[in-house]
Amino acid sequence: MQVDMHYGATAVLARAAGFNEQDAQVIGYAAQYVDDAQDGRDILVNGQPFSPLATANSPGAYIHSRRREVWRKVYLPFHFLPPGPVESDDDVFLTQPRGFLADKLLEEVAAEGWDERLYHLCRLGVALHTVADTWSHQGFSGRWHRENDVKKLVPLAGGGGLGKAMEDARRRLIAQANTLIPLPVVHFQAGFFPDYPFLEWRAVFADGGGPGRVLHLANQQEYYNACRFLYGWLLARPKDQPAGVTPWRDIETGIRQCLANSQEGRRERCQKWCDTFAGLFPASGGLPAYDKEQWEVEALGEPLRQDVVDNLLQDQGLNHDYQAPPGFAQTRWAAFHRAAARQRAWLGQYVSV
Repeated sequence: MQVDMHYGATAVLARAAGFNEQDAQVIGYAAQYVDDAQDGRDILVNGQPFSPLATANSPGAYIHSRRREVWRKVYLPFHFLPPGPVESDDDVFLTQPRGFLADKLLEEVAAEGWDERLYHLCRLGVALHTVADTWSHQGFSGRWHRENDVKKLVPLAGGGGLGKAMEDARRRLIAQANTLIPLPVVHFQAGFFPDYPFLEWRAVFADGGGPGRVLHLANQQEYYNACRFLYGWLLARPKDQPAGVTPWRDIETGIRQCLANSQEGRRERCQKWCDTFAGLFPASGGLPAYDKEQWEVEALGEPLRQDVVDNLLQDQGLNHDYQAPPGFAQTRWAAFHRAAARQRAWLGQYVSV
């Protein structure tokens, strides 16, 4: 999934489920920022050390993804949650919609309550990113393994000629990358096919040289199922400062329209969510566009100076001292990284490879 789902849809679903405008925006922002926090090296903030988390990797870092620390730190805890506990390489890693660990994660977050309000909102957002991805990333795993080796990818419906263009681009990218080293990691071999809500597609996997397994997904339906589940789960959550609830029947048509939007640009698709559900955010003048540097500037006084290529492989911190405004520890950016650290640590009790 991309920003249209992780920010737009998540914020809309939270607001419709009874969270107030500001809280819904924080939940949606935290959900999307999981894909944008790509540098986990230590920094200095007003002379004091701070350790942000890399919760995502850029495509340029995939070549280093044979290292298990990348699986454990990024892919498994945030994007490719295994369906159940993993104790050896022979256990099942392939992500499934709302598996056992997805339910356990949501139970963990729900049990924390509102003792630390901003932190809890970020915990909700980070967890919802991961759980939503269990629908879009199903059939792939967060490790370097032949189970992710796609040999044939077929666009079946949606997006007009976009599917063929995407497949051509995917073939060129993989051919380029495989001159260096094969990349059967996460859904790299499938390109952006899992990320476009309007696309129906089929993938045939190498599966160790045998006939291969086949994955056939109609993303619109899978994404709809994810939205329906997340709305119901959010609806049942206690709210610290609740607002009015919008019934599912009143947002269902708009959700289907947003999912059917076949624009290739992720930000254009996100704007469709903002425009369609502007009425849910009257005090804010509609759901604001997502700006990935907003929380960084608020916390640090400037955007984070990210190096997104080898971030997990470098032991030395940035050694850059940000002159942050007062109240850094209480900012949304700092709360996000605390929430992400908690989720990564939580997974450690279930994944020991």
